Amino acid sequence: MTPTADEFTAAETALRGLVTALLTGRADEVLAAEAPLQAATADLAALRASGRVLDAARVRQAARAIRIAVLECQALGHSADALRRILIPDAAYPGAGRRAGGSDGAPSDLWTRRTVDSRA
Repeated sequence: MTPTADEFTAAETALRGLVTALLTGRADEVLAAEAPLQAATADLAALRASGRVLDAARVRQAARAIRIAVLECQALGHSADALRRILIPDAAYPGAGRRAGGSDGAPSDLWTRRTVDSRA
């Protein structure tokens, strides 16, 4: 194992931890996975800034593994967002008060259930 393998291994391990956390669907686990990922990212940035000569084959192998883990995280994030949109459709929310879509699709005030004129 080269001296730089630790930084790459830590990054891949952190991303795998995030994948596992995303699979649980629990926000607390996803948030807990952020600290190791931040540390690993900082270590990789420091490695890059150090100018140390890296084993090219090891870098390619590690980059491939890290990219796969990132793609898994992205796919899970897209799936979670799609599920959220199904369960909690985007409401019309122009930024002034609580609004939700009315039966005709027009925005309505959540408190009064009256249709809101979006041209106002």
